[in-house]
Amino acid sequence: AVVSTQSTGGSSIITEEEGESHPIHVSYSSQILVKSLVDVRTKRSAGRRAARFTDVAEVLWDRPTGRIAFHMASRNLRNVSDPFNVLLIQAQSIYDGACLQRQNQDRRYNRGRKKPAGPHTIEIVVCPAIWEVYERQRAAMGTVEEVFAFHATDSRNVDSIIAHNLDWSRHAVHGRAYGDGCYFSEYPEFSAQYNHHCMLVFKLILVEGMYTKVAEQQGGFCQQIVITDTSLFKPVFVLYF
Repeated sequence: AVVSTQSTGGSSIITEEEGESHPIHVSYSSQILVKSLVDVRTKRSAGRRAARFTDVAEVLWDRPTGRIAFHMASRNLRNVSDPFNVLLIQAQSIYDGACLQRQNQDRRYNRGRKKPAGPHTIEIVVCPAIWEVYERQRAAMGTVEEVFAFHATDSRNVDSIIAHNLDWSRHAVHGRAYGDGCYFSEYPEFSAQYNHHCMLVFKLILVEGMYTKVAEQQGGFCQQIVITDTSLFKPVFVLYF
């Protein structure tokens, strides 16, 4: 069989003919057409392969625990096309980068306070029940201010917190110096005073009149933020030291 190209109304068609073999002659325009088709198919194929990992939330949504842990020492974070890496870098940035920024702004506050060394393990957390409540609340409120904050706890409490969120109505281990509510800090070095082995990173919705700021520092960072409405926060990372 001989492969040849025919022009039909400006387009090229590849056909097979019976008979003696001849060299293949493909016009320049046909080469461009074939290359374009290959490029499009390659991109579509790559897109299909990547689609399974484009949304980490969806990947974890179907996991029974809604969480996945990564040991940072063995993780190659240079592959930024991996969305898990993007979130791990975000978690480290929240912990390290924001700390450096605060240290530069609040040298007096940070004098004598040391944050733990970087986490050896980071868990990415997606709890459908908690996230759905949070997203509904955020959508209902329109434009809102969202911040990341820390809550240190014993690692034995992590399973319950991820499954059911924090519950301020339970017995408070460290008291409630600033009233009822769940306590967070934008300073990991402050949270580390309560437990320096395990710390959760929460995303908070700050709505005027629905939270209390304690010891707000230069730059707007708060030593403590107290919130009673559990629909205004969700766990996103767990850091182990």
